[in-house]
Amino acid sequence: MGKKVKKNKYDVTGENLKRGKKAENLFKEILKKNGFNPIPSAKQEDINEHWDFKIEKDGKEYKIDVKSMKKIGRKDKEVQDKWHWIELHGVRENDKGWLYGGKADFIAFETKESFLIVRRKDLIRLVENLVDTEKVVESPYEAK
Repeated sequence: MGKKVKKNKYDVTGENLKRGKKAENLFKEILKKNGFNPIPSAKQEDINEHWDFKIEKDGKEYKIDVKSMKKIGRKDKEVQDKWHWIELHGVRENDKGWLYGGKADFIAFETKESFLIVRRKDLIRLVENLVDTEKVVESPYEAK
């Protein structure tokens, strides 16, 4: 049985939730085809710990958070895979978001042809080297 997750209040149409579930299902099938037995997170693990699947390799457990392709701006017609949104703060008041508050070992970013899998801790280092957290932009297109 799949976990029932409510859509984010900013996801007015629910399309982001649907796209996210589709990417998770596709990634799960890829894991199975490659000999893994993906164990889905419980609803509270997904919400609070920010991971979707647990797998085992060489006697070690790894948690993976799957990220679907996104639009750059909410009004864009199509999703794209050149830019990926990084959550530095979640939508809830004390939620550090999936990058800093997550328990995933890996982030799997959906692209048009595959998934790009990145160690979350490596992504933290990259973000801290590249992102100017003091700069405020007026539009998502300026956030590149």
